Amino acid sequence: MTPLGHASMSYLLGRVATRLPMRALVLGGISPDFDSLLLAGGHFNDLHRVVTHNLAFVLVIGLVGAALARDRRGWAGLATGLGALIHILVDAVMDNNPSNGIGVALYWPFSAAMVSPFNLLATDCPGWTSFRAQIVCMIGDLVWEVPFWLGAAWLLARRRLFRRPAVAAHSAP
Repeated sequence: MTPLGHASMSYLLGRVATRLPMRALVLGGISPDFDSLLLAGGHFNDLHRVVTHNLAFVLVIGLVGAALARDRRGWAGLATGLGALIHILVDAVMDNNPSNGIGVALYWPFSAAMVSPFNLLATDCPGWTSFRAQIVCMIGDLVWEVPFWLGAAWLLARRRLFRRPAVAAHSAP
C-alpha cells in the first residue's frame, strides 16, 4: 500500500476513534514508510519492511509521538503507535514485492523472518530494482487502496464543507 493509502486508512480510523488525536494517528500511519526516502539508494530493498515494519518500531514511534505531543501525551503516543501498527499489519497481508520476502519482519531486530499470515496481492512484481516496472505492477493493486482514498477524501471534504461557522463571543455592555 502506498503512503497515501496508509494515511487514508489512519484518517478513517481517526473518524471512528474520535478520542485519538488525528494528526498523531495519521503520522503514525505513514511513519513505517519513512524509509521510502532511501528509495534511490542501493540498500532500500534490504531495509524496506524490515527496520521500520516491526513491533520494536511501533513502540519507538509511539514513545516519540508521546514525547513530541504538547497535550494529551498518552493519547498521542497511543495514536502514533496504533497508526504504525495498523500500517505494518496491512503490509503483512498486502505485499506485491517478493524481493525481500513476503510480509514484514515483525520481530526484527530479534528475527529477520518475514511474517505474512496470508497475502491478498500477486507476487510476480520485479522488486525495486526496476522502479518503472514496480510502479506499473502496483497499478493493479490500487483496486484495494482507492476505496480508502475515496472514503477519506469524501469524509474530509464533507467535514470542511459542512463545518459550522464559529460563533463570535459577545462582550457584555
